[in-house]
Amino acid sequence: MTAGRDLLVCDLDGTLVDKSLVLDPALVDAFHRATERGLLIALATGRMPAGAERYRDELRIGAPSIYYNGALVRDHEGGCDLLALSLPRGLLRRTYEIFANAPVHPLFYRDDKLFCLEQTFPVRDYGDTQGLTVEPILD
Repeated sequence: MTAGRDLLVCDLDGTLVDKSLVLDPALVDAFHRATERGLLIALATGRMPAGAERYRDELRIGAPSIYYNGALVRDHEGGCDLLALSLPRGLLRRTYEIFANAPVHPLFYRDDKLFCLEQTFPVRDYGDTQGLTVEPILD
């Protein structure tokens, strides 16, 4: 990135996209014109990269984007992660009983893949809505 340029960082859900999950064509056009004039635009989302890439591509966002609520900053043009934080391996094994017996439908992200404990309706609905495959954790 070049020093001295303005940067706009935008959230996706509830900001750029509503429940329809479709970008407004006027918004897309405005983003294209702004980037053509030199504005850097980045996404900041709780989503994983695969759940945001269609919007990033449609908006032609070239600046690094923030995923997993800040746990990953990825430079797609440079092809590298600038920051990557993850929970220690083995943590799910130690906390499984809590998640398995709670009235929740937890999702787990690791290495750009999405996992669940069980393919419940809310989990399948989330995967379908986001266009993601949710893999059950088998062991």
